[in-house]
Amino acid sequence: MFKTFKLEIPLPLPDSFELLSKSGHDVRGWRTRKADKEEGYIEWKQSFLSFSGTATIIARLEQKKEKKTSVEIAVHKPFQMFDPLGICDKVFYKLDRTWKKNLKSFKRRAR
Repeated sequence: MFKTFKLEIPLPLPDSFELLSKSGHDVRGWRTRKADKEEGYIEWKQSFLSFSGTATIIARLEQKKEKKTSVEIAVHKPFQMFDPLGICDKVFYKLDRTWKKNLKSFKRRAR
């Protein structure tokens, strides 16, 4: 199963990369496999095995405007053919909730 999600972060690309990287690190059970700031690429892997295998989470960041970054998140569950329970969505929402929570403190720190 391979499912993609899109989001926008109201920060320039370098700050968005830092925010998303920290947010993925903050999700319990995830570890960073690869992060390339120049390419705008981050990859995480679940460190625990679920009944449908571990998930790989890939983020591709692209600067859209001066203070807006577009992000495509792909969740890959290799042993899952379909997703009736919304497992891919749940994996994505862990990152989505975390970056939104971290954005508040990130903006305060940038002031």
